[in-house]
Amino acid sequence: MVPPQLFRAYSMSGSRSTKGFCANTIFQPPTDRHQHRDCRDSIYDMNQGEITVMLGHHLAWHDRNDDDLTSFTNSFLFAVEHALGSRNKQFDCHIAVIDTAKAMTVPTRTSAGGQPIHIHPALTVYVEAKVGAYAFWGNRDGGRLHPRKFTHEFVTVGVVKYTEIYHHISMNDLIKKGLFKIYPEFDIPEGFKTTGLYTRLIALREALYCSSKLKSKVIPADVECAQTTSDSLEGDLGNTEWAEVSLTVGFQENATDPVPEQDLEFAVDVSKSMAILQPGECLDDVKAPLNLVLAILSLRLRERGSPRLINYIRVNYERQDLESLIFPNISHVADNLPEQIQYLDLIRDACDALSVEMIPDNILSYGIGIAGHEKFLEEDERLKRKRSHNLWKKKVDKPKKRKKEQTSDEQQLKRQKSDLATPDRAVRSSELEIEQVVQDEATNEMAKTPTSEHDAAELIDKASEGNNENT
Repeated sequence: MVPPQLFRAYSMSGSRSTKGFCANTIFQPPTDRHQHRDCRDSIYDMNQGEITVMLGHHLAWHDRNDDDLTSFTNSFLFAVEHALGSRNKQFDCHIAVIDTAKAMTVPTRTSAGGQPIHIHPALTVYVEAKVGAYAFWGNRDGGRLHPRKFTHEFVTVGVVKYTEIYHHISMNDLIKKGLFKIYPEFDIPEGFKTTGLYTRLIALREALYCSSKLKSKVIPADVECAQTTSDSLEGDLGNTEWAEVSLTVGFQENATDPVPEQDLEFAVDVSKSMAILQPGECLDDVKAPLNLVLAILSLRLRERGSPRLINYIRVNYERQDLESLIFPNISHVADNLPEQIQYLDLIRDACDALSVEMIPDNILSYGIGIAGHEKFLEEDERLKRKRSHNLWKKKVDKPKKRKKEQTSDEQQLKRQKSDLATPDRAVRSSELEIEQVVQDEATNEMAKTPTSEHDAAELIDKASEGNNENT
């Protein structure tokens, strides 16, 4: 089941912008811009071979002209980090939030348009199309196409048209409102640069969600490959436990509120900025969308039962505001997405505040039906062995490589080898040598030519002396 809201990070332009296009009311994949054909209307218009190749290239970030797919994510953490990383080579970066029920297809030569779009979990399509088993991926594509890297991702086919302007905010505005103050882990100090996207996401999850005191109570999706919760987390976060604390740990009286006042104010301010204003409506009159408030607060591990958050929800929202966010299988979540588990925790606080039926316990998916638990975690372990999961790395100015100066003998030897390989060139080379000899002799004769009357007189005297000696 697809969540009612999904996120997408995009930029309007830049040296590394993708070949698709995004505007206030439309998401346009590369095919619609670069090919002389319309995009397909849905994934059901393609055979398995087409899906396998197209989805593989798409998930591997190959950015091809014949890509019909557009990606979205249910992870606000991923959207923020992706947009921040894109600022190095692009500008005017945004985070968009779409209501999946309001996104429609567009008219084409073969379709009337105006139909709800089909959105699919990327991992489900990956398994059904057997993308990983395709024999023609490059050497570097194996890591890029590891299924653990897109447990958060959803894909749709064709142009996505929006009936109204979707919620969105620019990264510049998000930073000005205090992103780095509330979540300093996202900031990169002067003289440093970001690590790779997936590596940095793991580092951010370690920094934002690790806790050695809190344990998770979950129902494993696959009992055979999930022995204990701590085992299930070794891939991303080592031996520490994280995330789902709602069933075992609650807010204690006289303790610090899990949602500080400045955190809640930041979440509400950003959410209002992303809201869609009606004619004649000002920002102060807007009610911050509940899903955005909870998504922003989910960027850090928080215990359940925050009095401040529960009171705010109870005062500002109605039951239907929360019920619109709950969907079947909402509690099914991949084990490497602590931000999603934290979001579900905040949904449970909202259920308490608005007296809505509590959502089920979390069901963590470990292998996602692809392979055993150990194989599924293999990519994270490989990254841990290869490099430390730092939030940033130091910039190093690499000196420019100097070209090796070749001696005249080395140049002559190199030219002789080339001449042997190409006889025609050897002939031309000999001609060039003759020309060079002639030019050198001419140059020497010119050097002997007197440059003044005094020099000419000296040459005449020497010539006379020479003639006298010879006679």
